[in-house]
Amino acid sequence: QVTKERYGSPFPWPLNRVLPWMKQRAVRKSLSSIGWADKTTDQVCEEIRTCCQALSEKLGDQAYFMGDLPTELDALVYGHLFTLITTHLPSLPLSQIVQSFPNLNEYCRRIDEDYFHEMLPDS
Repeated sequence: QVTKERYGSPFPWPLNRVLPWMKQRAVRKSLSSIGWADKTTDQVCEEIRTCCQALSEKLGDQAYFMGDLPTELDALVYGHLFTLITTHLPSLPLSQIVQSFPNLNEYCRRIDEDYFHEMLPDS
């Protein structure tokens, strides 16, 4: 419903139909291999909440996870959190879960402002 259009839209027909289908099969296989294929929405939300709680505790009031300078871990965490915050899914409140952790929101805002703000087009 959401990712098919996001993933397939850059490609011409028939790739815009075939590539999302292939990606969906690969993702389902991957989810199955780690025990996530049959999780309910509530279980997924609880996993996200637990992960955010751990990240929030580890980050604390530091600028970055390992101190004053960003590392690869910060890039990985930022990418995932930013995606969860900015992708509004029809029935999954993942954005709300992440936003319930103020230090993670501030962390994403700071990284976005410090490293990506200048990439945005002037409005």
